[in-house]
Amino acid sequence: MNGLLNFFAGVLLALLLSLNTLLPLLEVYRGNTLISPVAMDLVPNASLILQPIYNGVASNSDIVLTMIAYAMLTGLIVFWTRLGAFTKLFSCVALVYILIGTGLFPWDSIQKSMPYLQSFLQMPRRISLVGTPFMMLATVMIYQDVAASQKSAALHKGIVIAGTFLSLLSLLLCTQKVAQNVHYTIIDTTPLAAGLQTADDNVHSNLKYIKQLQPAFHTRHINQLIEQVDRTTPDYIPVTQKIETHSNVYRAYRRNFSVQQSKFKHQVIHNGIQLTWNAKHTKMRALPVVAYRRTVLTLNGHRVTSEQIKHHWIGNLSLKQRRGKNVLTVRYEASRVTTLGTKLALIAWVGVLVAGPLLVKRARRFLVA
Repeated sequence: MNGLLNFFAGVLLALLLSLNTLLPLLEVYRGNTLISPVAMDLVPNASLILQPIYNGVASNSDIVLTMIAYAMLTGLIVFWTRLGAFTKLFSCVALVYILIGTGLFPWDSIQKSMPYLQSFLQMPRRISLVGTPFMMLATVMIYQDVAASQKSAALHKGIVIAGTFLSLLSLLLCTQKVAQNVHYTIIDTTPLAAGLQTADDNVHSNLKYIKQLQPAFHTRHINQLIEQVDRTTPDYIPVTQKIETHSNVYRAYRRNFSVQQSKFKHQVIHNGIQLTWNAKHTKMRALPVVAYRRTVLTLNGHRVTSEQIKHHWIGNLSLKQRRGKNVLTVRYEASRVTTLGTKLALIAWVGVLVAGPLLVKRARRFLVA
């Protein structure tokens, strides 16, 4: 019964820690019609972290995460009674994240009842990826609690050896993978899109090969790098009516957003962004700007009303510019619920980071006693 309560407490804590991500997403999804990303089948894109041997991983060191996952599960089951309360709770949080992202979760049924997740989640393994740091810390905490409760020098030494082995294995495997990627990106014939691991239609750049991108990494003007690697994907753009994501949508996005960006000066300000441009005539002008339901637009010091906005089918807006200098400020005002949930999540994260180590130390003193 105590173990079940700890598990549910872990679920609630995981949910609380995720409010700063979940609530903004839900707010945007519920209040707007969005251009959905490419739909993907959920089950084949679930995490493979619980499969000891698998191919096609993003990094060869992923196999180390599988070993750590089973080490955490084994320690959690075998040494449950020897663990401190915070270690149990923290491990349950990690377990929730890991399991939800795998094929053990009924993603097939969820996909049938909520098909939009194929576009807006795409890959359940992203959830397991969020839980990876929790899993690694939880594994260390589990075996440290066990070692503290037994005062066994051999167990302490075994934990150090196992940790060193996994660290070296991960480092060496990852280094080899990085070396392969570096080799691929410095080849003269590697296209820019292939080097960025995306499709040609997703890149708007005057560069042809990935090797030409190197000088942009060695300049103080990071905007040059961003402009060259900016992906031209219309994902999550708010539109007035639902549209299917086809090649014509990508072309329209590139024409109305990516190509137009260089005609405006962009400046990040507090809680927003400013676009500045000069005009020769007073008229309606199409801008590479989108407006969600809670977006606030201020043009030349005056708040823009919905009647003053002309929406285009691809999501960009037209506003009436004046002759001379024009300044458009774009801000987003979150709802009270989203703001409150974000603050609660922040407090929870601070609580975990501050109170967690203190609770662990107290639990170890109790176990030693």
